[in-house]
Amino acid sequence: MPSAKTYSHPPILEATIEFRFDHSDRLAIADLEQFAKRLKRSYPLQQTATEDKDPTGPNADDSDEDQQEVLFLYDQETHFLVRLTPEWLKVSRLGHYDTWESLRKRARFVWNKFVQSFPTQRLQRIRVRYVNKLELPLTVVPLHKYLTTLPTLAHPLPKNISSFFLRVEIPLEDSEATLVLTEADIPDPRPDMVTIMLDIQVYQSFISSPDKEQIWKLLKHFRRQKNLAFESSITDEARRLFNEG
Repeated sequence: MPSAKTYSHPPILEATIEFRFDHSDRLAIADLEQFAKRLKRSYPLQQTATEDKDPTGPNADDSDEDQQEVLFLYDQETHFLVRLTPEWLKVSRLGHYDTWESLRKRARFVWNKFVQSFPTQRLQRIRVRYVNKLELPLTVVPLHKYLTTLPTLAHPLPKNISSFFLRVEIPLEDSEATLVLTEADIPDPRPDMVTIMLDIQVYQSFISSPDKEQIWKLLKHFRRQKNLAFESSITDEARRLFNEG
């Protein structure tokens, strides 16, 4: 089993811990704005904006709308971001990724504040999501030099794929969680480079809200499964890239 590794230049574009609420407990925007004020010292840069709904998440969207109004709360360095809607709360590290511990600490701080403000709010789902941007130097070299998870085409179809999108959902055998792996190419104007998005999520839904400590035990488990999926999806050649320069 591949073990988690530390890279000098991890390809992580965004790492997120998400808490999704029960539909019957929909919060008012005004209440969320008051809550955001409680976080002003830690997240002084605050604004409301629209955001495209995530088409890759579990159960995708909860409505027919393509966009939603979101409260964005940034720390002073804009390294950490808290996003709030009546349906969910997300805490993210944006680039400059350092450690899981720092992300978890931030998420736990915000979640504890949220529970204090909304003690009756029921939790429907938690999720860990890591979006990786793999910039690979390719000319004639096949993608399998760097990636082990790729589309497989039946004979006699040509093997020269110009673009692809791959998504799999895997129920985990040792828990009630589900792992979602999405892989796709991203347009890159550089003729000698190919950019691949490797998006790994692990989530679990609940009938009744888990207790406080169970949440963090589950998130720790999700992180291990995320690491396993990532390390199993890349080769040593890719690992060398993440430790260069």
